[in-house]
Amino acid sequence: MSLPRATARRRVPIILALLAVCIPLTACEALSPTGPLDLSDTGGTWCGDYPLYVTSSMGVNIPSDLSSDITITDVWLNDASNMTLDGAWLMQHRDGGLLAGFGRFPLSEDTFPDWADAVPAIGAVVHPGDRADLVLKLLSGPDMPARMSGVHIVYTAGGWEHVTDSHSGAGVGEC
Repeated sequence: MSLPRATARRRVPIILALLAVCIPLTACEALSPTGPLDLSDTGGTWCGDYPLYVTSSMGVNIPSDLSSDITITDVWLNDASNMTLDGAWLMQHRDGGLLAGFGRFPLSEDTFPDWADAVPAIGAVVHPGDRADLVLKLLSGPDMPARMSGVHIVYTAGGWEHVTDSHSGAGVGEC
């Protein structure tokens, strides 16, 4: 059964009005800044000497007290100058050791045996109770000094997209 033309025309403005209200609300609520991942690092800057740390690693501890699973969907550096992100991995800790620091890349499997099982961070899932680090490969230069002020993490949890930032940065050449 089809509607008479006059009835169909009257419904179009109503549908458009509803869409005008619903679409912005959906877009605003699709990205929520609050979620189960709260990075409580205290800030500060990890420093490395040039040229020893031109290729470096930095670990961001993922707290184990999550209230739900999270899936990492994007990672980038905040306020980066002469420093780029060249990769990000999720490293689960079987024995409880945590990286959450700054060093040379790649990680030594003698020091960090769980590095052998690290997976690309994008698409990785962290479950409540997991002990994990987000390990970043940082490239510095060619100009010095190189630095960044923290890490921005986008993730999903419970069907919503969330964001969080670490407060620890890194520098090479001069901090």
